[in-house]
Amino acid sequence: MRPTVGRRVGAGEYRRVRWGPQEDHFVGSERRRHRCRQLLAYPDDPIVRGAVSSSGVSLTQPGNPDYGIGSNFTFIAKSLGCDFEDTSLELECMRRVPMPRIVNFMGQWNDNQSFVNTSQPTVSFMHAADNVTVFSDYTERYRAGKVAKIPQIIGTAANEGAPLAPYPQTDVAAGPNPATVLAITLNFVCPSHSTSVLRNALGLTTY
Repeated sequence: MRPTVGRRVGAGEYRRVRWGPQEDHFVGSERRRHRCRQLLAYPDDPIVRGAVSSSGVSLTQPGNPDYGIGSNFTFIAKSLGCDFEDTSLELECMRRVPMPRIVNFMGQWNDNQSFVNTSQPTVSFMHAADNVTVFSDYTERYRAGKVAKIPQIIGTAANEGAPLAPYPQTDVAAGPNPATVLAITLNFVCPSHSTSVLRNALGLTTY
């Protein structure tokens, strides 16, 4: 993708700005973090002239409890008829499952966890740190100056947690627990603030 997206325009300057748009609350926030991470993965060749991070920065990266275990993948595979002890057969079978079936199953399972059975574990997938394109310590990357030297706009909403917090099963009209909403909101706001502090220390233009 980089050779195509990074194709130079006009007088040899990159004219593009990378933006993490508002998308699906779970996958979208992860994508936004990934777009922000690319500024630290390619500090010398960001292929853009600026970046806009909406509701998510690299420092908000969650852990990936399924990495190295594969239990979530195997659970979904078995649920969709790919029940194999041999992981290579399991993977080959899943490659033949239409993507909408996988997305629908995950969506229905997680909706059931949110609204019906809150004790049911969620099913999710996150990027795993390889210290090549995804890093385990983004603060250290910033402190070492390993970030693209381009302007960045960092934005968060005043009530980020509202659409992400679970609603009560018995009184949906009451809305989500305010304490839960605040905790989720701070998980966006605080890393955004910390990112601004780290960028300012490097003299990088930050809004």
